[in-house]
Amino acid sequence: PGCRQWLVLHEARCLGLGTALPLVTKVVVFDSEFSPTADLATLRRPLRLGSPAASLQVYRIVAAPVEERLLELQAAAGQAAEGVLRPTPGKSVSVASELLEDVVRAGAARLFRPGGSEEEGGVGRFP
Repeated sequence: PGCRQWLVLHEARCLGLGTALPLVTKVVVFDSEFSPTADLATLRRPLRLGSPAASLQVYRIVAAPVEERLLELQAAAGQAAEGVLRPTPGKSVSVASELLEDVVRAGAARLFRPGGSEEEGGVGRFP
């Protein structure tokens, strides 16, 4: 009764489209993106909603091994892209290239699994 707290459920992709929530203090992200760039944009979006950065807390919920693997692939893809786009002097670009290749192979192996249905993450048979 004397406390006014609101819970707003909002699609993460829509948070930047004219949304203004200046009194937001906590944001919980529970739908990660596969793309590291899109995921970072999702985590940064609450800062553009009007809340001061000092008072805003952003949390991420990871609930399944699939989501954990997704975050691992995101981190690996981000590191590989960083190494390819901005190579560090003295560091081999081949390491970043190998990491990028591993990320692509892991995704392709799951996507093109023989006989897998779409529900299982495979594309099944081609007509």
